[in-house]
Amino acid sequence: MKTGITITSATHVGGYKIKIAFSDGKVNVFDYKNLVMSGHEESEPYKDIENFKKFDIINNSEIAWGDNWAMILPLATIYNKTTTSLSH
Repeated sequence: MKTGITITSATHVGGYKIKIAFSDGKVNVFDYKNLVMSGHEESEPYKDIENFKKFDIINNSEIAWGDNWAMILPLATIYNKTTTSLSH
């Protein structure tokens, strides 16, 4: 990944998928289902799709949920993959 890339937008597109656009023009649909269903305590509230849809873009470089960013993924992860789990 080139340096200086940021997240320019993120939109819920259904289920646990978020369409993320980056400053270099790349667009990625990231599927968070494995992360949300992992059984980790911090991901439990986000099994409810209405809670899942309440994410924020932090510093144009991370997607995060919760008041204290209980669940967060950095730019490199969401730029390079289309799915994830906490065991990577």
